[in-house]
Amino acid sequence: MRILMVNLTDWSGMSGGAQHQLGLFDAFQGAGHEVRMLTTGTNDCPAMPFGVREAAVIVQSLQRVGLPANLDTLAQLPALIVEIVRFRPDLVYSRANALTLALAAVCRATGTRIVLEHNSWLESQRLAAGGSKWLAGIERLLQISATRLATGSRCVTQGLAERLTKSGIATRRLAAIGNGTDCGHFHPMPRGHALARFGLPEERSYVGFIGNVMPWHGLSTALDGFAKLAHRHPDTDLLVIGDGPGMEPLLKQAERLGLGTRLRTPGRVPYVEANAAINCFDLAILPLSMTHDIGFGFSAIKLRDYAAAGRIVLTGYVPGNIELSGEPWILTHAADNAEDFASALGLWLESREGDAGHWGTARVTARQFAIRNFSWSRIADDILGFVADLDAVPPIQSTHGRLDASALRS
Repeated sequence: MRILMVNLTDWSGMSGGAQHQLGLFDAFQGAGHEVRMLTTGTNDCPAMPFGVREAAVIVQSLQRVGLPANLDTLAQLPALIVEIVRFRPDLVYSRANALTLALAAVCRATGTRIVLEHNSWLESQRLAAGGSKWLAGIERLLQISATRLATGSRCVTQGLAERLTKSGIATRRLAAIGNGTDCGHFHPMPRGHALARFGLPEERSYVGFIGNVMPWHGLSTALDGFAKLAHRHPDTDLLVIGDGPGMEPLLKQAERLGLGTRLRTPGRVPYVEANAAINCFDLAILPLSMTHDIGFGFSAIKLRDYAAAGRIVLTGYVPGNIELSGEPWILTHAADNAEDFASALGLWLESREGDAGHWGTARVTARQFAIRNFSWSRIADDILGFVADLDAVPPIQSTHGRLDASALRS
C-alpha cells in the first residue's frame, strides 16, 4: 500500500506529536508499505529523523513571513495535489486541525481515501486556551465538516469518537485507537546507571515526571500532595524533568510549601536521554487534570513511555486511564485532589518496605503490556485494520447515536 502522511509537525524537537508521527511512519514502513510524508519545516532541519527526511515532501512554513502556523495546511494543498498525481497514494493519513477540511475536500474531489487522526476537540481546546467563543464555534463546525468528508476517522480516545457520533458522523466511520510508544527507545535499564547520568544519589527515592510542563498535567495537585507527606519520607524527592509554561508556577508553589531541594528540576533533556531519565523514577507520575480535559479523555503518550520503561505509574483516575486501572503497574488517585494523591503515594511508599518482589514483578508486567498493546506497530496494524473494515462495508449515511463498543481498539 502507498501511504501519504500529512501533518504540521514541529521537527525542531521530539514533542509528543513528533513522536506520534515518527512512530506511525516507522511502523507503516516496517509493515512493508511505501510511505511518504508531507510536512512543514526547513529543508535542512537537523532534528528531522533521517528516514523521514528521505521520504519527506517539505513545505516551507508560512511562519517565516509572520503568518500563523495553522495556515500551513493551506500552503500544503499544491504539494498534496502533486503527490496525489505522482505518488498516487492508496491512503492519505492526516492529523486533524482547524483547516483539515481543505485537505479532505481535495481528497474527496480526486477520489483519494483519507483517514483523519483526531487528538482533541478543537472547540474545547480553543476555549481552554482563553480563545473567543465564536472562533471556537467555527472550529467545531470545521472539524465536523472535515470528518464528514473523510473516508474515516481515528480518534485517540473513545470520548472523542462519541462526540463525533453525537455530531452526526456514522459510527462505522469512527474508531477509537489510542496512542503508542517506541518500545525500542523506551526500555528498562539499571537504576544506578540511569541515576549516574543525571548525578542523582542512589540512596534517595524519586517520584518523577518528564515532559513539557502544562496545566493539564496536574503537577500542582501532585506538589501539594507530596508536601503533605514529605516530612514522613525524608529520603524521597519529587523529580520533574522538563520545562514549559507550568514550570515557573510550580517552582513558586514549591517555595511557598517550603519544599526547598525536595523538588528537583534538572531541566529539559534531549529525546535521546528521555529513557534514562524515566529509569531514574522509582515511581512515575502523571496526575492529569479534568479541569483541562480538552480531548474527552486522555491517551497520554507519556504513560505509554513509562510502561515501556517498566515503571510503576501513579496517575489520575480519568477516562483513558480508568480502563487501565486494573493493571498491577497502575495506581490511581482522584484527579485534582491533593489529599487523595498524598494517600495513594503514601501507601506506595510504605508498601515498598518488606516487599517480597511484588513491585519488581509489576514492572516486568508493565513492559510486557506495553509491547503487546502500546507499540507503534500494534497501533499501525489497528489503523490499517480499520481502513480494511471501511473498504468491506458499503457507504452509509451519517447517523446520530452512541458509539458502538466494537469501534474501540486499544
